[in-house]
Amino acid sequence: MFCGNDLDGCGIAKKYGKMKRCITYFALTLMLLFAGKTVMSQKNYATNVSKSLADEKLLISYDLVQTDEAKSFSVVLFITSGGSQVKTSSAYGDVGNNVSPGREKAIVWYFKDDFGGDIGNVSVEVLAYKENEPQAIFKIVSVGNNGFAPCEVVFSNNSSYANEYQWNFGDPTSSVRNLSFEKDARHIYENGGVFSISLTARNTQLNMESTYYQSIEIKTHDPVTADFDIINNNQLPPAKVSFKNTSENADSYRWNFGDPSLGRKNESDSKEETVKYKNAGTFKVQLIVKNNFSGLTDTITKDVVVESEKVAEAGFIYTRSSETAPSTVTFKNTSSNAERYRWDFADPSSGDKNSSEETDPAHLFSEPGTYKVQLSAWGKGMKKPATFSEVITINELPKPPEARFSVSNNNMIGPVTVIFNNNSLNATRFFWDFGDPESGKENTSDKKEPSHTYKKGGRYKVVLTASSPGFSRESVATDWVVVTSPSVPEIALTAKFIVENNNNPAPAIVKFTDSSSNADSFSWDFGDPDSDENTSVLKNPVHIYSEEGRYKVTLTVKNDNADQTDTFTDFVVVTGQPKPVKEEKSAEVAEVAEVQQVKEEVAVSPVAGFNIEIPEGKNVAPARIIFSNTSENADSFAWDFGDPSSGSSNVSIQKNPEHVFQSPGEYKVTLAVLSKSSGKEDVFEKTVVVSKPKAPPIADFEINLKGEFTPLTAEFKNLSSNADTYKWNFGDFDSNNNESTALAPSHYYQMPGNYIVTLEATNSETGEVAQASKEISFKSSYSTYIKSDDFDKENENVLSLVNLPGNEYLAVMKQDGKGSSVLKLDNSGKITGRKDFDFYVYEIIPTQEATSFMMVGLDPSGKLLIMEIDPALKTGEPVYFQENQNFKTDFAYPQLALAVNNELGIAANTVGGRYPLDISFQKADKSGRIVPFTDRTFKYVGNKMFTDIIPTSDGGFAITGYWQEKDKSPLLILFGKIDRRAHGDIHLISSEMNIIGCDIENSYQGGFAILRGEEIRSNMYEISFTLVDKDGGPTDCANLLPCSVKSDDVLRYKPSMIKIDDGYAIASHSYSGSDYDITLYWVDKSGNELIRYEVLSLPGDQFVMDLVNAEDGGYLIAGTQKVNGKMKALIIKTDPWGKLNK
Repeated sequence: MFCGNDLDGCGIAKKYGKMKRCITYFALTLMLLFAGKTVMSQKNYATNVSKSLADEKLLISYDLVQTDEAKSFSVVLFITSGGSQVKTSSAYGDVGNNVSPGREKAIVWYFKDDFGGDIGNVSVEVLAYKENEPQAIFKIVSVGNNGFAPCEVVFSNNSSYANEYQWNFGDPTSSVRNLSFEKDARHIYENGGVFSISLTARNTQLNMESTYYQSIEIKTHDPVTADFDIINNNQLPPAKVSFKNTSENADSYRWNFGDPSLGRKNESDSKEETVKYKNAGTFKVQLIVKNNFSGLTDTITKDVVVESEKVAEAGFIYTRSSETAPSTVTFKNTSSNAERYRWDFADPSSGDKNSSEETDPAHLFSEPGTYKVQLSAWGKGMKKPATFSEVITINELPKPPEARFSVSNNNMIGPVTVIFNNNSLNATRFFWDFGDPESGKENTSDKKEPSHTYKKGGRYKVVLTASSPGFSRESVATDWVVVTSPSVPEIALTAKFIVENNNNPAPAIVKFTDSSSNADSFSWDFGDPDSDENTSVLKNPVHIYSEEGRYKVTLTVKNDNADQTDTFTDFVVVTGQPKPVKEEKSAEVAEVAEVQQVKEEVAVSPVAGFNIEIPEGKNVAPARIIFSNTSENADSFAWDFGDPSSGSSNVSIQKNPEHVFQSPGEYKVTLAVLSKSSGKEDVFEKTVVVSKPKAPPIADFEINLKGEFTPLTAEFKNLSSNADTYKWNFGDFDSNNNESTALAPSHYYQMPGNYIVTLEATNSETGEVAQASKEISFKSSYSTYIKSDDFDKENENVLSLVNLPGNEYLAVMKQDGKGSSVLKLDNSGKITGRKDFDFYVYEIIPTQEATSFMMVGLDPSGKLLIMEIDPALKTGEPVYFQENQNFKTDFAYPQLALAVNNELGIAANTVGGRYPLDISFQKADKSGRIVPFTDRTFKYVGNKMFTDIIPTSDGGFAITGYWQEKDKSPLLILFGKIDRRAHGDIHLISSEMNIIGCDIENSYQGGFAILRGEEIRSNMYEISFTLVDKDGGPTDCANLLPCSVKSDDVLRYKPSMIKIDDGYAIASHSYSGSDYDITLYWVDKSGNELIRYEVLSLPGDQFVMDLVNAEDGGYLIAGTQKVNGKMKALIIKTDPWGKLNK
């Protein structure tokens, strides 16, 4: 037996290891020493004893001569000073029992712990004696309860020459208690019978054992069994419930019906009873029975349920593994008062998987679409279920934009308005260039389906640029618009007009209607020079003739293209007012005529006037203006709106007309009025001002970068127009300053990546908003790469990475059935050195001096070995572990860890031993020599498997993995601690599902961080992060990562975790539903927050084996890549943000 003090500062045991030994039973050592010298007269086989002093340690070396009859020895270190014995409790190495023969055996004595005198005056003796073979034997000391079960049996172990013991009490029903590894054991037999007991005594160094058998009979009373049946359970109140007693071998009974409201009737001594429950609820009914002869009793409790009337209510929530197909949707049933369910996923293409009766099912939607999922829930006794449905949308994978368009009316004679049909795919933003720069701002448009007016003939190149958020690439489509110039005809210009109302009495309003052909402009002369408006350029004018007479009207027309004119003349006749005929009148008639004449003489002249009404106050072109006539003493009206471009709509004879002015400008509106009774006229003018429409806001900006690589500052120059407020989004959602309302802001980008910058420009007066987006991409200055094809094709997996000074590193590569290679690579991933081995190397770690490294592997015969290697790839001699064990290497390979005192710990999984799957732990000192110890590290029954080992601050080690009581039992997380004496203690972390530990690190809280995998369904595990305390106890920290792994791959490859300055970095392969991609995760120091994650999407499947923080701050990920069914070694180098510079 050896103690667990560590070798802090040890010279011999400081470089590689984790194994050390010291004598703990000092009195026993002295007894052996004196017996050897005075009584037994055994031969001392220790020779060539020497000592040296180094770093407050006394180093003792000796040779142990090989003999034919002895394979192991007991070695005693005897030190005296001044004739007195000195205590050596802090001595380690080749000392104590079971020391194998060999040369240069070593003992390290930390004399400061035991001795305060002058170390130079001590005398050193090493005594080595042959050991004998083990002999197992035991006695039964006592049997309790007079030999009746249950009873405790106490055993006395009288074995000799053994250092390890295993008891089997022949009582498999006691589960793990059936075995014991104590020297003197005791066991409680709960049941009677004949039990065969065996004790195996082992000498681990001699690899010998002895087994002793003895049987014992445990008598039993006939058992007493309490039981009863409940008649009429699960009824509504009042419920009359009967209890039928089915107990065995009992003759007295005691009932408690669990309902205090029953008073004294709540208890009974009768064999059977009937009870009436008045209220709903769950009542715990207890029956205690007893056999008065044997005194044995038994108790049973069952629930009586009196139900209340409840109606089931269906409901559920769900989460999607992906927004796009294929997507696995997990449903959480939130129904109440229901006892059975049926799901309809509205996915008939999934066949019989379209429905489920599980409480919380999951369904894989393989195709995009909209699915109305319905849950039917039945309550107790319900014939018609309650239902709840929700529409789940699974999107297609985003597709890049594709610009397409067609021209509705091509090859037309200009001027022509051309309409464009947008047939683009997967696009949301558009920009048109009509190839007509002479049209100014009208030459471009961001509408989806615009139109454009081409005024001149020609061939115009139209370009449509289509884009979509999330895609940096734009799509461009081009077509031509052909506009034909009108041919110049043989012009037959003819001037002609019609007088609409000729031969009317003065004052006469005469309307002229043009009937010319091929005329573009008109010039009228009304032959009325006394009139203020004797001319007009209207096509169809109106003129008022105030006096009678015959007027010569001339129309001159012109064709602009032919530059020709023509003239047409006609006459207008205006008659005088008819004169009364003179007749002899009676006095009465004369009086009436006189009155009429007086009325005519006092008739007043007309007064023209009007008001302008602008609906809703909008005088912006096109402007609708209403004219309200305020004229007096007028009964005829002629309007001229001063808008000749409106054609015939420019004039009106309505009393209260309205007119639409299409273009901005100032218009002189004229109203001529006439009083038909007096023949007099009046004219009134007003100016109508039509404003130019407010131009819509246009959003635009430029980006000026202050540098080439992140981190950098981007400055934004605002080129927007017709806007007065702005809102920026820099697309940097990890930043606290992602938005701004400044006119021309700047933004600090810390991480590389693609960012979509969006500017919204608003005209607060009109309320119109314009938006512009631009994508910018930043790279980091870090060296990043993906290396796979560069490696030899026989290299199928990279198992381990380690940093070298100067941004170099070593990589351990496993070859396909041929051995391993250690490659040296520079910061660009270029291979600068290579060392091949004909055996498998599984891990490489640095020593504390960082001048050399240690590897662990298996030689071709299956022996476990360690070997030193330096940065120049020069290797030392291999050191073999002599244990005859079979190691499991299809996954969870052997690993190394370097303790704080420079001892090396070696962990491996073994098969075919005491348990089908077990953990082997070994230690080696600084020189690489194995440190033997006699006790097994983990005395724990069941299957055990480790996945990772790390050093702890107290000089020991910690491991994680899984434990399984027996085949097909649930898997539990194994957390193990190994102290400095190599004694192991295991703690188990359980779950409702299989759960395993994948990786382990020391936490910031003084405990440990564990990366774990938990089975979520029969073929999938979820990866999560959790913290445990220093003893493996639970904490309130558990962080689920968005990471799923198939069951077959959860141990075959190794998700990896490392501590970084601000928390933890994790690399894992994650199954997306179609393939595996590698994802990097960052968790904060508390373990409660997943800060962010970065997915590295590559062709095929990628799997992680190791993760290293590179010297430049980036990350190195080692593993394998499966492409077209072929496994290839893979190394990925990212920048500090987990990104690749493409």
